[in-house]
Amino acid sequence: MKKIQTLLFVLLVMVAFPDSYSIVLATTDSAAKEGTQLQHVKSVDITTDAKFTDISNDYWAKNEIMQLVDMGIMTGYRDMQFRPDLSMTVGEAAQIFTDALKLQEVAYEPVFKDVKSDSNYQAAVMATYKAAIFTGDKNGVFGVDNPLTREQLTSALVHAFNLKNNEMIDWSNISPIAKETAGTVPQLGIRTIVQNSLFKSETTVDRATFAVILHRMLAEAGTIETTKNYELTNFELSTNFISLQSDVNLVKVSFDEHPIYLRSAETILFTNHTRIDNSFSRDNIYIYKVGEKGATIELTVRSFDNGDYFLFSKIDNPSRSAITVDVIQKEDEVDSFNLYRYDRYTIKRSSQDVFGSDTTSYPTGLLRFVKQDGMVKDRMVGQSYLSKQLSLEYPNDGYSYMRQLLDEKVALSYAQIGPTLLS
Repeated sequence: MKKIQTLLFVLLVMVAFPDSYSIVLATTDSAAKEGTQLQHVKSVDITTDAKFTDISNDYWAKNEIMQLVDMGIMTGYRDMQFRPDLSMTVGEAAQIFTDALKLQEVAYEPVFKDVKSDSNYQAAVMATYKAAIFTGDKNGVFGVDNPLTREQLTSALVHAFNLKNNEMIDWSNISPIAKETAGTVPQLGIRTIVQNSLFKSETTVDRATFAVILHRMLAEAGTIETTKNYELTNFELSTNFISLQSDVNLVKVSFDEHPIYLRSAETILFTNHTRIDNSFSRDNIYIYKVGEKGATIELTVRSFDNGDYFLFSKIDNPSRSAITVDVIQKEDEVDSFNLYRYDRYTIKRSSQDVFGSDTTSYPTGLLRFVKQDGMVKDRMVGQSYLSKQLSLEYPNDGYSYMRQLLDEKVALSYAQIGPTLLS
């Protein structure tokens, strides 16, 4: 990237919002032709393993996100997604400002109705409150779980980076809570202009936009002395892999031998655990309530003394609303992998079935992966079956039950992100 050679310029940073730009970095014509890289900040190219399934080499905020993650300022989710389009919450923003600015830890005070002493964000709330970065509302609510608005972010930047008033904007449409910051804009470079026609104070800020703004502010403040241009490697997704950008619930199953997670857009609540010891194996059965309409998922982990195990999952959904629960397994230090499908072999069926024909197909196949130490592991993958329970009542008060197979499908999707295989 060429360095800006002009001595006099007006730096305008395009701080990206998905559908518009709110804080704009403007340059003179000659500077604009050369780009908007800050003169005093060095830039280096770096090649590294990918970290997230939804941040690829062509993602617009890749460099800012990756550098803040590498610095420990921002984090992704345990299912190896960053969810860049998800709205940042005020609590998350408070934690990030605390880490980025290395704010001093202060004692807890019952200032806010929604922040108790055992809250996950308690320390960050108190630190940013004492630093006047986030002060809550007039009703004594911090709004930990509320989406962060552009107005709140602008006010937070003003106080966090001690920005000064240059009276360049008309803030007449901003609520009274932020009047003390009227006319103040982040001063990136020499001058910055906020375009009111594109600035909607109540519009929420997504995680990618937040990363770009904060990264640029930290670079301007000197906290980031060298920006990094990332080339991500070891990134492979199956054709049916979908990165879920909505907020999800992710629960780790209490099975310590192998990391297993349940993921759903619905709430997941643990209800029961049973252990059954068999002659050569043991079953750990975990039951969870899913959503609010009576659905449950039963996860059975059948373990053997040689380290092998089988994993069975069964969703019982009495409602008419569709329920999806992903069973996620992670394997670290993976060098390579391959899926050997069973449908490459022809199924041979008897033409004289007494009780009807078997309409099911083969299991999906064998997922084989080679670890970095040379160890080879196999994971046999079954199908996903959709069935309906049928029952018949007899005159003598007896019952009989059977299940009607409605559908079967391949439920396996996978991704290799760096040295981790997610399936």
